[in-house]
Amino acid sequence: MTSTLIDVSIFEHLMALRKSDLKSRKKILDAFEKALGRFNGDYILCREKGKSIPLKDAITLVVQPRRPGYKAQDETRALLQTPGWAK
Repeated sequence: MTSTLIDVSIFEHLMALRKSDLKSRKKILDAFEKALGRFNGDYILCREKGKSIPLKDAITLVVQPRRPGYKAQDETRALLQTPGWAK
């Protein structure tokens, strides 16, 4: 159930972006930061092989703005800094 709430929050914030916002890496990242800022990064999202996996360790974000020549970049570190979830 928790992962569904996280998904809904992300969709809510991404759907609020204008088409032109999708050309901006910062605006895309800001939308994810706002969506995830509602949640505690230390919340145990799942258990794997007897190990607890907190939300902050279960998220990876790769952003590729809709612009010619823009490359996909791993923005996970930047994402985790904003809500105070740094590893």
